[in-house]
Amino acid sequence: MQILCDMSGSMVRDNRIVMARRVAIALCETLERTTVAYEVLGYGTDERRTTTETRATHHDKSVNYARTSPMNTWVFKAFEERLSDCKAAIGTMAMHNMDHNVDGESVLLGHMRLKARPEKRQIMLVLSDGHPEFTGKASSEARNQHLRDVIAHAQREGTEMIGIGIQTRAVQRFYERHSVVFRLKDLAEGALDQLARLLIDDKFDVTSSDLIKARRLG
Repeated sequence: MQILCDMSGSMVRDNRIVMARRVAIALCETLERTTVAYEVLGYGTDERRTTTETRATHHDKSVNYARTSPMNTWVFKAFEERLSDCKAAIGTMAMHNMDHNVDGESVLLGHMRLKARPEKRQIMLVLSDGHPEFTGKASSEARNQHLRDVIAHAQREGTEMIGIGIQTRAVQRFYERHSVVFRLKDLAEGALDQLARLLIDDKFDVTSSDLIKARRLG
């Protein structure tokens, strides 16, 4: 399983990154009570490193999509690491001054990491506050469509997804399974409930009722 967190400028400016950090830690605390292997990633761009070189293209050549924004990805917790050893790293989420969010390619990168894992089921939880945004030759709709295409591609290859909106409902435009967190208690009523339903057929060290309990940490 993977927790993938948008760390764009809007997340930092509007202080949503603090809520995202709390959500990530609550999810981690929940997963720690199961046998599920998981990692925590963050993504964003640093426009100070932007060049005129085209860095990526859309899968469909008829769609005018390209970017010059360089992507950054952080591994706050690797699969093999213990949460107790990674809480300090997760706590630094709000300290990274990022600019934009290349959601489509970041989700694709996350999907590729999951595909390399040995587990029979792969689940991605995407924490985001908006739409794809970056410097490059692409309209807003092309950026949005690229994300939709990547989600569809990942799901065809077996990655199950839940979009978690951090104080916005934008995830509803992209993810079939989604929930919105305005306050931390919304997590147990939304995303964790959906996660429990996804995982209910697997074997765990805790009951499904325990799965939807999240403590406020971070």
